[in-house]
Amino acid sequence: MTIALVLMLTVVVSISGTTTPVLLGVLLVGEGIAFGMFFTSGQAFVAEHSASSRGTAIGVYSTAASLGSTAAPFIFGFIADVWGLVAVFQVTGVVVLAGIGVLGYVSLWQRRARRCLTT
Repeated sequence: MTIALVLMLTVVVSISGTTTPVLLGVLLVGEGIAFGMFFTSGQAFVAEHSASSRGTAIGVYSTAASLGSTAAPFIFGFIADVWGLVAVFQVTGVVVLAGIGVLGYVSLWQRRARRCLTT
């Protein structure tokens, strides 16, 4: 999942400086691959870390993804209108960095919890 987020970060930051249509197309393919990797591994991550209520957790994960897909055009449209199109990709990069941080924190927290249970 971290690999997918790093790929997404790289692609999104690269898109903000791209002016060539062919390179933009290549980067958008990379973004699609990163999204597919993230969504699939995200479902596996949620299922693995929610043993007691796996179905509910996957439902919440999918609902959150749908809400994000609904709200993002409005939020990023506002950002593009106020600060420009390049800012959209820069803000997206910051959001992806935050996602990497949250993923790292949750993974570390889970490892510590497992370690406490075994000792």
